Amino acid sequence: MIVKKRTVPIRLLQLRALKRRLAKTHPVYPKIAEELSLREAGYRGEQSLDYHLNFLSEKDFFILNDVHLISKKGYGFQMDTIVLCAQFIAILEIKNIAGNIRFNDATKQMVRTFKEDKQVLPNPIIQLRRQRIQLTDWLLERNYPLKPVVELIVLTHPSVIIESDHLNNQTINRFIISDHLPEKLEQLQRRYSTEKLTQKDLRKMASLLNSEHYKEKPPSLQSYQLHFHDLQKGIRCPECHQYMMERVVAKWQCKRCRTYSKYAHYEAIEDYSLLIKSTITNQELRSFLKITSSTVSHLLLTQMKLPRTKKNKYTFYTLNIPISP
Repeated sequence: MIVKKRTVPIRLLQLRALKRRLAKTHPVYPKIAEELSLREAGYRGEQSLDYHLNFLSEKDFFILNDVHLISKKGYGFQMDTIVLCAQFIAILEIKNIAGNIRFNDATKQMVRTFKEDKQVLPNPIIQLRRQRIQLTDWLLERNYPLKPVVELIVLTHPSVIIESDHLNNQTINRFIISDHLPEKLEQLQRRYSTEKLTQKDLRKMASLLNSEHYKEKPPSLQSYQLHFHDLQKGIRCPECHQYMMERVVAKWQCKRCRTYSKYAHYEAIEDYSLLIKSTITNQELRSFLKITSSTVSHLLLTQMKLPRTKKNKYTFYTLNIPISP
């Protein structure tokens, strides 16, 4: 059973917005484009895994994707996917990596060779071990008994090859190709057959993990030492992607390619929410969209039916992601 569906990570949405809003000549643009490419690939890998997870029994397995939790000590941690069953808990770290992957037990390094280029990658086993300790502590803080917690690195790229340097069984067993994941989880279910939670307790645990998921919004501009003035303002044309849309009789028209759009401003307002802040005033909207009429901006905000609050002489409109017509 899918308890928490996979959604586009907020960091990925922010990077997409940054790439849209930065001029290609900006010195930070190549770094944004590179990170976006890596995160897009990672998200595609996570999505491809969802297909294989659908083969698990809905009655026996509860699945939560992209879970952020905060312990009572105040530290936060994130897991790509958690699989719960009566016998054990599995933490899945999903890697969409092409090429040859070699893990060296002696140096604790994971090295990827791709098109004759060698690259040392972060060690996912260390990361998973930390997540296991954090999740175990989190559950103990909420009076759940100790359960077996399994750590699995799931490789989703179809052309990945795993190689070994004297890998011991404990290490190699943590790596699994995504096609084989359902079978692996069912094997673990049989292995831990004596360790059981009741169906009621399992549902309660899944519900608690889902309800305590923390919707983190990481800083975007600050991460790259960017400022408001670095962003391109205005409304982007959905056809030629230039910021040259102007208001013409209840619609937007691109001055460059003459394309019309009724809802082109929605993307711009979503960019504002992702990159600047989650509330906006009439004046802030005019500044970001590069429009001069307060009547037009008031009409746009009213039509979107956004929650609003009044403070002193200003009205603040709350922006929720995604923003769509």
